[in-house]
Amino acid sequence: MNPKFSDVVSPSLFDLDDEPFDEDEYELSRLQKQIDDDNIQQINDYNESKHLIMAICKDMKDKNPDIGNELNKLIGELQTNSDIVDKIQKGGARDGVRLAQLEHNVASIQSTYTRAEIRERLEKFTRVTVEELFQLPKGMWVRYFIKSDTGGRGLYRTGGFVIHHDPEKRYVTLIAHHNDKTPQKQSYTWNIQIETVHSIYAMTKNVRKYRLTQNDLKYHLPKGVSNMLHKYMEYDSENYERLKENDQNMVIVVYDMADHAILTPIRKQTNTTLLKSIGVTKKDVMYQIKQGIPAQLENPLQGIYLVATINKHMIPKLKKLKSRIKV
Repeated sequence: MNPKFSDVVSPSLFDLDDEPFDEDEYELSRLQKQIDDDNIQQINDYNESKHLIMAICKDMKDKNPDIGNELNKLIGELQTNSDIVDKIQKGGARDGVRLAQLEHNVASIQSTYTRAEIRERLEKFTRVTVEELFQLPKGMWVRYFIKSDTGGRGLYRTGGFVIHHDPEKRYVTLIAHHNDKTPQKQSYTWNIQIETVHSIYAMTKNVRKYRLTQNDLKYHLPKGVSNMLHKYMEYDSENYERLKENDQNMVIVVYDMADHAILTPIRKQTNTTLLKSIGVTKKDVMYQIKQGIPAQLENPLQGIYLVATINKHMIPKLKKLKSRIKV
């Protein structure tokens, strides 16, 4: 079952202003380019060494037939390793050593994390379904739990960046790098087999962006409307109570899905006159506000209206964000 939209999307997950520069994405792009360059160099070095050794072996075999069997065995092993390298380059190898890893002998501390430490490491992560994992873009960081012997939640794994999706959805390939406390200073890759994974967690900002986009598609909304709704119009119990007490700073906001319009009291208009102008009652509006935006999307007032209450000082920011949405 897919996680509920409201489990991830809440006002606290949004920044009020768009960031003009994402340092995380820039650093990821830079790191990925460096990793790709290193991998290409290692492949070239490996192939050059392989061809040289095979040439020497064949020359020795011609000069000394008595050692032919041993040299044939060595040449066969070199060819096997070459096949593994080819598979790794395609992102689908299941056995053998990964190029950038060569051999990961560093003792893992992942199994020693306490529950509190794991919970802390997952604070900015959200659980995703397998289907979502393969639809989310490459380049995101994922963490996961492997299955125990009984099929329950087993060991926690810190994970890495997703760099490859298996078309048949059997596995994804991750890449990570050692920290400064380990002997190796290079990155390494590995596949996580979906059938062995209990649960997968992706960074909340990636999940949020994906689910908001899916929500726009599901309800035929202009791209960005779900972001606006959950940023400014999601249910807030404190605002709701202040509206019930006729706090003059609290106003009712209506989003007209049909005309892509934001309706608020203007000039000397009150909440009551606003609702009267669109033919809805305050009783119905108060009920809808308390249901929250996800429920309202399933059953809008008069089939087109989504309603909320916000502080009147937030209206300019709401309208500014709405103006950026292309219809």
